[in-house]
Amino acid sequence: MTDDPAVSEMLEEAEDDLRDAEDLSRRPGSLSMALYQASQSAEKFLRALAQGRGRPAPIHWDLQRIFEATDDLPELAPLAEAVGRLAGHGTPGRTGVAGGIVAEGIRTAHWVRYHVRKALGEDLTPPPDPTPAPAETPGPESPREATADRDPAAEETPTEERRRGPPGPGSYVRQVWLCERCGVRLPRTRQTGRGAPCPHCNRPMRLVPGN
Repeated sequence: MTDDPAVSEMLEEAEDDLRDAEDLSRRPGSLSMALYQASQSAEKFLRALAQGRGRPAPIHWDLQRIFEATDDLPELAPLAEAVGRLAGHGTPGRTGVAGGIVAEGIRTAHWVRYHVRKALGEDLTPPPDPTPAPAETPGPESPREATADRDPAAEETPTEERRRGPPGPGSYVRQVWLCERCGVRLPRTRQTGRGAPCPHCNRPMRLVPGN
């Protein structure tokens, strides 16, 4: 295991993001943010490994950019497909996403975690392979079945989303940046500690309690 304080801090933040992703995946209306947190977790795990190998990544680099700058490291060879699946979720989406995609994203983040921590000298049990299962062909469904798995947040407009307000109490991030125009919420981390523009309207965001 590394003795570099910067690497240890990045690993701790990555673990926090992964726990937040799992927590959010169980909350109605929070699937998009859960997928974003899984992507953030994978990014910070890779950032920690890059730092540990003497290749610190600039703060503005995203998941794909960090991987491309370090993909010659033999430890990262199994991660190319996994990183590609998560790289498109570096900002929170406005609408809901399917629960299966979120579950796959969290499994992928665990896969990145395993390879990074193994490369840093830890002995871990491999997690399940995150490779997505073949898509099933949908059959006829009754009206009840058609609405059983619907995510209400996926159908909300930005106005309705603002009315609904933030999720209830839980172990999610302590403070978040809120766009009062779009309703977008971003976790306050080391990277966004001094503020961040809204990824949709580019307006300044306000710091509010995360719970």
